[in-house]
Amino acid sequence: MVESIGDILRRAREQRGLSEQQVHDATKIMVQSIIDLENNRFDRFANKVYARAFLRDYANYLNLDSAELLQAYEAEWSGAASEQVPAAKKNSLAWRAVGYAFLILVMCVGVVSGGYFAWKARSQPQRIIRVTPHPTVVKDPTVATMPKAQPVTPPKPEPVTVKPAEPQPQPVVVPDKVVVEVLALRPVWIGVKVDGKTVTQQILGQDKSLKFEGDKSVTVRAGMAGAVQIKVNGETQPPLGSLKTPGEKTFTRPEQPASPQVPAKPQPESN
Repeated sequence: MVESIGDILRRAREQRGLSEQQVHDATKIMVQSIIDLENNRFDRFANKVYARAFLRDYANYLNLDSAELLQAYEAEWSGAASEQVPAAKKNSLAWRAVGYAFLILVMCVGVVSGGYFAWKARSQPQRIIRVTPHPTVVKDPTVATMPKAQPVTPPKPEPVTVKPAEPQPQPVVVPDKVVVEVLALRPVWIGVKVDGKTVTQQILGQDKSLKFEGDKSVTVRAGMAGAVQIKVNGETQPPLGSLKTPGEKTFTRPEQPASPQVPAKPQPESN
């Protein structure tokens, strides 16, 4: 039996004694995406570009041949997208027919029930109820009536205001460098500057990646903005733009947050 792509990934991860959470911490791939890859559910990704990118990153992390797995993915999933549309359409038509049949059945039951209750109400004899009038009681005007005591409303307690405790600021860990990884989703020209100096200008092949590290900033320019995927300090960034236009962006090292100043306590006055 030939192993699927997901079986190969799962076996490699388990041989290394790694959990899905450990893989997420190392690759920044979401745990649900890792589970979908190992279950061979590439149809749950937004498009083929993202499915290929996650498959390549996961395979490289497990020291597998990513090129061979990508070829297997193309061979297995090249026609899957076109086959899903007719199946979904058939399922939609089937459920719609079931819904119409159920609606007609409910209407028929309502009509029959309404006619039955109307016939039953007409067939019952009408009953005549005689009401005996009660004698009217006349009050003697000479009898004094005691006034009713007014209810006494107890005073409402004043609400006690409790001041919430002020939250203590949590320390923020800021990286001391900016690390940028550029991945080509298709062949594309790129130019990179590190701390203001040009370090490369080249055509990066499909599925190839380069990593750059700067003390202050890294600037990435691409001939086709949508043909590159960029990660900054391990976090995937939004696309630079579409495939029809060039794109450029500068990524800087986050600044260290200023430490909060604690006000000095007042000194007691000396007599």
